[in-house]
Amino acid sequence: MDQLSQSVTLAVGYYDPFQVFSTILGEKFKKQTNLNSLYWKYKPADSIRTIKNVQLRYIEDDLANKVTNINEEDVFMKFIFVTTTSVDEYRSKVRPIIRQWLNNVKSMNPRVTYCIILYENISLRSAADKFLKTSILTKIRNDFADPEMTLQNSFKIKSSYSDPDAEREIWNGLVSMIKLGIMESISAKMDYFHTLRPKLLGVRKSADLFLKIGQFVDSAEFYSRILQSVGNINKEDGFERLDFQDLPLRSMISNVQSSTYMTTKYEIKAYAYERLSQILMNDSVKTIGLYMRNSLKLADFLLSFLNSIYDCNKKSEFCILLIEDFFSDKKLRFILDKNEEVPNQLYEVLGDLKFLEKDELTNLGNSKNYKMKGCLSDISFTSSSGEIMHPYKVISIKIEKFIKTEKLFKQHVVEITEECIKLYSQSPYKQNTVDTLSTEVALMLYYSMNDYETSVEVISNSFQFYKSSGWNSVSLALLKVYVDNLSKLRKKTDHSIVADLLVSYLEMISMNQENMLDQFRNLVSDISEPLIIENDNIIDISINPEIECVSPDIYAISVHFDSKLSDIKADSIVLSLTSQDDAPCQNEDHYLSSLEFSTTDFMLKTKFSCILKSKKIIVGEYFATKMTIHIGKLCLVKHIFKSVKMFQINSLIKSDRILSNTMIDISVPKTRYLNKDQVLLVVHVGDNPFNKFEFILNQFDESRLISHADYLLSVIQFKDNSRTRLNLEFDIENLGGALAFKYSGDKIMNKGDEILLYIPYMFPPDVSNTKVLVGCNFIFGDGYSKYCSKSLETSLSIAVSVQDIFKSSNLFSNYTINSVMVDNPVRVQRVSLDSPKNDYQTKIDTWHSPKNVIAYIDQGSTFFYRLTNLKDESLNLSIEYNDLHSEIVEIFKSLYYEKLEASKPYLLRYFNVLSEEIFDKLDFKHNLYGLTGRVELVNYDLSKFSKAFKLINTTDLSVIIQSIAELVHDLNSQTFKVNDEILADIQHRLIISVPLPVINIINIVELDFQKKLQYLVCQPIEVTLRLRVIVLQKPNNSEKKVRFQTSSTPKKIKLQLNFAEHEQLWLIAGEQNFTKEISLDIAHKPKNVLETELTLIPLRIGRLELPRIEVHNLTNFNIEMELDYKNSSETVLVVSELNKVVHTF
Repeated sequence: MDQLSQSVTLAVGYYDPFQVFSTILGEKFKKQTNLNSLYWKYKPADSIRTIKNVQLRYIEDDLANKVTNINEEDVFMKFIFVTTTSVDEYRSKVRPIIRQWLNNVKSMNPRVTYCIILYENISLRSAADKFLKTSILTKIRNDFADPEMTLQNSFKIKSSYSDPDAEREIWNGLVSMIKLGIMESISAKMDYFHTLRPKLLGVRKSADLFLKIGQFVDSAEFYSRILQSVGNINKEDGFERLDFQDLPLRSMISNVQSSTYMTTKYEIKAYAYERLSQILMNDSVKTIGLYMRNSLKLADFLLSFLNSIYDCNKKSEFCILLIEDFFSDKKLRFILDKNEEVPNQLYEVLGDLKFLEKDELTNLGNSKNYKMKGCLSDISFTSSSGEIMHPYKVISIKIEKFIKTEKLFKQHVVEITEECIKLYSQSPYKQNTVDTLSTEVALMLYYSMNDYETSVEVISNSFQFYKSSGWNSVSLALLKVYVDNLSKLRKKTDHSIVADLLVSYLEMISMNQENMLDQFRNLVSDISEPLIIENDNIIDISINPEIECVSPDIYAISVHFDSKLSDIKADSIVLSLTSQDDAPCQNEDHYLSSLEFSTTDFMLKTKFSCILKSKKIIVGEYFATKMTIHIGKLCLVKHIFKSVKMFQINSLIKSDRILSNTMIDISVPKTRYLNKDQVLLVVHVGDNPFNKFEFILNQFDESRLISHADYLLSVIQFKDNSRTRLNLEFDIENLGGALAFKYSGDKIMNKGDEILLYIPYMFPPDVSNTKVLVGCNFIFGDGYSKYCSKSLETSLSIAVSVQDIFKSSNLFSNYTINSVMVDNPVRVQRVSLDSPKNDYQTKIDTWHSPKNVIAYIDQGSTFFYRLTNLKDESLNLSIEYNDLHSEIVEIFKSLYYEKLEASKPYLLRYFNVLSEEIFDKLDFKHNLYGLTGRVELVNYDLSKFSKAFKLINTTDLSVIIQSIAELVHDLNSQTFKVNDEILADIQHRLIISVPLPVINIINIVELDFQKKLQYLVCQPIEVTLRLRVIVLQKPNNSEKKVRFQTSSTPKKIKLQLNFAEHEQLWLIAGEQNFTKEISLDIAHKPKNVLETELTLIPLRIGRLELPRIEVHNLTNFNIEMELDYKNSSETVLVVSELNKVVHTF
């Protein structure tokens, strides 16, 4: 509104008794007093208001100050134009006229600023006038001095000026006075209006004044205050006198404005709204954004105005006319059609106007006995006694066209409702209203216009909306209409709508409309093609999250139904489960990402339970996602969301017998060859024998599979206390990301058999990530399958170090075995070092190796071996061991199994899940057990296993917890000795291929001298230096690898012996460097090469090491040599005088 560019025209009155303004001064005066802009402040604390484009409109009044064609309140200044040629004329004629005029001006309310203009014709001025002591202007100012005036309000204008600057000064002063005078008049009017009573009259006049002076924001605020202050318009408030010829409302402005006193409430509100309409929707509003904001405000005002009128038929007609007039604005229509930035609030309030128009049009239709069935606002106005008022005659010709016939009336109601929907649909906050109105349109089309095809879809959507909103009564009523609609369409058309009717019947049954059951049963038999219907309310399902077994390898889930369908036979019931894990799936045909439990031929009742079975089991977290009930060709689907954890059950009780299930496991083999790793798939066959099976390896890292590897499939059978291992024939098939190992024989796998599949696999070398994820599906027998995946720990629990020392022809090897974990020592059960070949062996000697030795991370177990006759390239170091945690857990598990088997065998079905989820994760004091054999737990607290306990039936849970607590208590009072049977079950074996050093020659060096307790410093010591050589060579066998690392075998070699780094400690007398040539003809026998006498002289006191000796090969042959220095690390005590005690540190 602040951008309105129209001019502000202010009326000023003038009295012209001497025809000065009309004949002489008028045009020039108007031109010189052009104001353009004013800057007005009402109160000192107010901001300055700018009044732009000010134009003065001069209106002549008479002596009585009666201004023609304008209200005196609209006059902002008064002028009187006089002229005289002499003082006498002034006194006799002019002064009386001014006095009378001033009396009339000062009697005006509100007060207005006035100004006296004296016009002087220079040509008529006499010579005597030039010598007057007091000019006529001064006399006027003296005669009419006004103490209430703060401005100089008397001016003289001459017919001509000799000095242009003087003339300019006169006019500038006059213009300044006019500006100040007008602003004082505005303030005076405001003061006056504030004193008026009733107060609302002053508010209206203040609003008018703001509008006159171009202050549109203030004016709109005052008019809106009027609309808010007047209140509701009742029957006695003048609305009944309304003549629709007065519409639009601009014709009543002059009537209200000219009224000194308050008129009726209706007239005041109508006047305020019309004024607001002029302000807000002015053509001078340039920007679309401002126009939209103004339209929003005006629409709010209009809605408030119309809703404040009491209900009657004339109001309905009045509302329709004003709303149609509002929407007829071309600029508004253009904005709604073309602009994409229309605010949501504007769409909402425009929709509210159309909604009101629809209601009021419906009411007018009622006055003509038109019945719009389905319209939610189908109401009639009645008198206070309840009687219907007299028929109403529509006055407006435009509205009469809308309701001339009932058909036109109904069409127009639907059109307005659709317009309302269109407006509301643009706002995200009115979607519920859109659904309601859409429902109303559908009901009107159905009930009033018999348009079944159009109404059926909308009613369906509306039903869903009301149902989801919790409006059950409304949704049920709509559903009944929808069913009736479908029934009529089924009779009218050839299209099959059986599916929609079935869905509707199910909805009604779920809403406790039991009378629909017969229609449902009859309609099901009419289905010609398979039909799927989803309904989550017809049946409530309670799933027992604990799975069970009803027979070997057949798993079951117990489901309780609370059904609104009764006495209906179901062909099958299927429960679908979906995995929670996003595990990679290399082959969709063989990887089970979902499970189904089912039963057949079941009678649906109001309340019933059933057992759903499956031959397939997938270990992991699952969600029961849907229940499917097949009734003939109808497939009824209920979506659910229940968590179910699948796990293997090792045993069950049937007919007082303990039966076993087939179990699958994935592990690292207990016997491992270092750097030749494998993954082991193990199946323990239960009481369900089979002769056909296959492994599907479908979760693995393909890059870790070893190409062209030798896979091994075998079975271990136990019979008559004997153990037989047989290798099985099988076929391998690549399934595109998965590997299938299919048994090709026909041997029957019986209870107790173990099927083993070894898969060569490269374990990660990075010690920071030693986990390997492997998943496998085992398919066997008649459609049975079990799937499990594991994250295998590939790291070893022991560390092995070796130290080799050559002495003469012997190789001494010292092996140290440590645990790799601080809190989990290992028990080294047995260690052996053997030749991998039976016919070609190195001689191996050792002491009596200890058994079952505990090795810690910082205190290992040592095993010492002497090797002679080195004929092998490598030896096998075999270490049999187990970690103490596994040993304690195995004790715990065996005792617990015996406890359950003896007292509560029915709980054995939980043994597998308890072992994996609880027993393996208990914390024990391993060091205490290793030292004393006592088993104690660290912070025994079963609450941290709450997730595992959810897998156990609540009726069994307390017994399980109590039995575990009893076992823990019994363990604390016992001391366990090493049990070979338990150790055999958990034994791990690590086989390391230990390469033997490739040595061609061993040089044996010795310094022989007379040993004494003490030697004197600088006293010579006579020594004999001996060098013997042993040549090691394998027998000449073409299939054996020659141990010499040369391109051709030499016959002789040249060796050099010398002393190294001895100058600081010893002085050596005699030859120090020796070169000898030796023959390689003999092997494995010491050969004397050198023997010579030397003298050693110690140069320092203390304990001195004998000089170090080195032997070098001077030939070009690459020969591996070892030095056996007999005096290595040998020391002698050197003193300054004999028998003197010397302490060395």
